[in-house]
Amino acid sequence: MKITKKSWNKYIKLLSATNETAAKKMQAWISKNGYDSIEAMVDYAYSLTTSYGETAASLACEMYDEVAAAQGAKVKPAEPADTLPVEYVDKAVRDQAATNPEQIPSTVSRMVKQTASDTTLKNAKRDGAYFAWIPSGDTCAFCRTIASNGWVRASHKTVQGDHADHIHANCNCEFAISFHGPGNVEGYDPDAYLQEYYAANGDINAMRRADYSVNKDKINAQKRAAYAKRRELFLAAERRRKKPEVPSRVVDFEEIRSNNYYKDIENLGETQNVSRTIREDIIAILEHTSGNEYEGMTFIDSKTGKHEKVLGREKKSVTANKAMRKLINNADEGTIIAIHNHGNNALPSYADLEMAMKHKYKYGLVACHNGKIFKYQVIGTDVDLDAVDFYLDSLNDLIYAENVDLVEIEDRINLIAQYGVKIEVVR
Repeated sequence: MKITKKSWNKYIKLLSATNETAAKKMQAWISKNGYDSIEAMVDYAYSLTTSYGETAASLACEMYDEVAAAQGAKVKPAEPADTLPVEYVDKAVRDQAATNPEQIPSTVSRMVKQTASDTTLKNAKRDGAYFAWIPSGDTCAFCRTIASNGWVRASHKTVQGDHADHIHANCNCEFAISFHGPGNVEGYDPDAYLQEYYAANGDINAMRRADYSVNKDKINAQKRAAYAKRRELFLAAERRRKKPEVPSRVVDFEEIRSNNYYKDIENLGETQNVSRTIREDIIAILEHTSGNEYEGMTFIDSKTGKHEKVLGREKKSVTANKAMRKLINNADEGTIIAIHNHGNNALPSYADLEMAMKHKYKYGLVACHNGKIFKYQVIGTDVDLDAVDFYLDSLNDLIYAENVDLVEIEDRINLIAQYGVKIEVVR
């Protein structure tokens, strides 16, 4: 008996709506209460994973019983799996709060989804039914790899423990079952997924990169929309911190010309000639832009020592001139050092990171008018600039907070590095 696409999609949509409702309620609670009380947050998350988990388990039971009846399987009615215990929810929420607090709603959604998956596996193991992981929607490489396993008979050997251990957030894939041998879900082709896995030599990251290259524009649009939707809610909670006053665009030349400023530039590890060029070009840019909204920029070839500079005279970002473009085009990959100023003393922008990735900089430097220098470097090939841009906002708040927390700053920098960008506070 084939499970039709219509029937399967109806089931998936109901489950997805349940998960998403729990996530939205969690987000609304955070928007109202912030992140200050972890105990209250855990209590509310537990109430959501329990109530909506029960709904998800009930939907899984209904689907299980429907398939059993259609296939003439003489089995007992499906039993819902237990919702996740408070200890599990407590750990999940606290771990997320310590790393990516804005992802707590997604964590709640995942835990609700897990109860449905646990229900299907629990009953399949009880009845010795076959199960398969069925991709749905824009399926990630990880889920397609699991789907390539095809139909497996459920037993204590193939289903260990009480939980499906690969469930992740923002996913509509789910388990299907069959009672008389491997099943048939319309559109599910495990052999095709297996061939894709073999073609990538078993490298899931290679599959992810291939997905990204084909669907880059769509993926980035979805990410930007998702981050934009969460940005204000997340930053609203972060605004509990005291904000610094709007900085003066006048350059602190006493700081800029100090010996310590020079030493920090020398600690970048360049040759004496390149270090001197970095210092001189920064001062030239800051002298030109002090007290106004102009911007200056310089490119330095760290291998040859050649450099080109442009100083803007309008209230907008400068662009590379013909000489600078020639310098970039003739330079070896990973040798260009790009420097520009930020009169608002902020971290590198999304546009800065895009340029660093496009032109394969060795690294970039942001020379701030208050004497700070930020170094940024694109690392690896799996880069998510939308995620980096999202976290840079809160990192900037941390750096300029009244009571600077160096540990928290380091944690946020490490988090940003996971998305492919290395940030350093040079001074």
